Amino acid sequence: MRKLALLAVVCLGACLVKKPPPPAPAPAPKPVVRVDGVDVAQSDIAAIATEKSVAPDSPEALDAAIDLYVLRSYAKKHDIAAADATTFGDEAAQLETRIMDSAPPPPPGVEPMLTVDHAYLFLDKGPKAQRKKAKASADAFRKIAADDPAKTFMSIFDELKLDGAYWHVADDENYVASKFTWVPPELAEGQASKPNVRPDAVEIIRLKKRYDAQYPDNHAWLMGYLKSSTTVER
Repeated sequence: MRKLALLAVVCLGACLVKKPPPPAPAPAPKPVVRVDGVDVAQSDIAAIATEKSVAPDSPEALDAAIDLYVLRSYAKKHDIAAADATTFGDEAAQLETRIMDSAPPPPPGVEPMLTVDHAYLFLDKGPKAQRKKAKASADAFRKIAADDPAKTFMSIFDELKLDGAYWHVADDENYVASKFTWVPPELAEGQASKPNVRPDAVEIIRLKKRYDAQYPDNHAWLMGYLKSSTTVER
């Protein structure tokens, strides 16, 4: 009888042992993007995101990586020398220059251009409280940019400890003037603009130079030209 009781206790204890929870489902793999059959490496996208101070999963990082792979593919197919660069940005710039020297010329035309330091705050990303805090920092950014023209926008970004998930910041970018219709024509070189506030973003520039270019937006034209003969799967 004692053996039966002991056996019952053992069975009861075994029944009370909880089963281990089922394993968590594996995270869905990130979609593979290919350029002319070559996978765009996630490590390259992450590195480009770091260079551009944006989130690794941002469209800007992915688009820049695709552009770089398109440039590499065209250069390889047309025996154009590879870039000798230490950053992805430098590599893309070198390849663009070398390809422009060999590609058919863009359509002619003169376009007013601007060289600017550029700060762009996204207001349609992240929690509302975080966005509100980020929006307040735009005023501080603009004040420093206006008070000290010698400070680069990247150094202001670092000084204010801003979050690259919400900000795009760059120095010495070239754009067609029509992109900045909100910039008054009387804004002098070296001056920072008033913030351009939209529902989805706040934008600040510091004007570095006004000039006319023979070709409207070389980068956009070139990438469109190259992608017309490149297979991009995404």
